[in-house]
Amino acid sequence: MTPSIASPPPQEATPPPDRPPSGPAVPAWLAIASAAGWRLLVMAAAAFVVLTVARRLSLVLVPATIPLLATAILLPPKQWLTRRGLPDLPATLVTFGCAVAVGALGAAVIVPPLAGEALALRTSLAASVVEIRRWLIEGPASLSPAQVDQGSALARDESGRHAGAILHGALDRATIAVEVSISAVLAGILAFVIVKDAAAIVGGVTRLLTERQQRHAEALRLRVWTTLCGYVRGVAVNASVNAALMAAGLTALSVPAVLPLALITFATGFFPMVSAFVAGAVAALVALAAAGPETTALVIG
Repeated sequence: MTPSIASPPPQEATPPPDRPPSGPAVPAWLAIASAAGWRLLVMAAAAFVVLTVARRLSLVLVPATIPLLATAILLPPKQWLTRRGLPDLPATLVTFGCAVAVGALGAAVIVPPLAGEALALRTSLAASVVEIRRWLIEGPASLSPAQVDQGSALARDESGRHAGAILHGALDRATIAVEVSISAVLAGILAFVIVKDAAAIVGGVTRLLTERQQRHAEALRLRVWTTLCGYVRGVAVNASVNAALMAAGLTALSVPAVLPLALITFATGFFPMVSAFVAGAVAALVALAAAGPETTALVIG
């Protein structure tokens, strides 16, 4: 009988020795910064592409965007009328008629006082030119009347020399005016269709989806609609506060046409990027015509 040979105990595997890095070690902060950097570059490039496409398609995108804001304002009163038994088309016509009436009333309040200030503004600007001429002659500049007249003639010559560029700019503005008019008409038509047939449009899109997709689409629609209505309400509140502050400041400075200027501030408040410049420029011109440059500086401030 052969004796059994005991097998040796298994030896633990030793880990391989650490190999030195093939290149210089990169600090953690540099790796994070470079990763964030190229991601920011990609995001900036994507934003540039989106803005470029939006600018090229502005004639289409603007009429497609404005009706959404108009719908957030006009759809609730239209739905209130339909719940009272009024059909969709009459309810939409009544809603848009009231909106047009409110806009016409606002224009009737704004335009006549501002038109009345136009003559005073022109007189004030003419007086300002005379005052500037006197200051150039009698003030620290101590220019002679001949030098002032020579400078005025040079300015007129430069204006005439650049008349072609000015005419080109006027043509550009005319083109912009045509585009704005077309966009306004398309936006009005789309807003009318969306307000009138909002339920039918949502139902038609929903029928193209599966049951699971319908649940997701309905949740997304409710979230988008809630966000849009909240944005419109927030902008309206902000515009109201700005209009009230404008009215208070103009009243304290004894500037006329307070109500029209406050309404302009409210109306332009729905366009946050331009509201301060448009409302401030109109208020400053009225203040210049009525109260002089000191009050104008306070209005601009």
